[in-house]
Amino acid sequence: VGLPRLAPASALRQPSAAQAAQAAGVSPPASPAVPQFPPYYETQYEEQMLDHFNGENVGTFRQRYLVNDTWFGGRSSPILFYCGAEGAGVPSIFEHSGY
Repeated sequence: VGLPRLAPASALRQPSAAQAAQAAGVSPPASPAVPQFPPYYETQYEEQMLDHFNGENVGTFRQRYLVNDTWFGGRSSPILFYCGAEGAGVPSIFEHSGY
């Protein structure tokens, strides 16, 4: 049976701004500034799987999070975990909420 073959997903992806600029022979756009968080926040990273549902995809990324232990009282103290939805990540969440 002569069924048409589907294009791989990679063929359907749009090039990044840097790839498009390079292909056009122009300078890529400047990287966004690294946000400056207050000194009582420590930036940490957790290695995360790209795809938790596909065991063949072993790709990972470094997920950034902030820690503020200013008021942490030890083992019996509660821990507040604020997960700020999907979007532009930690900088925009912090800018929007302040924590």
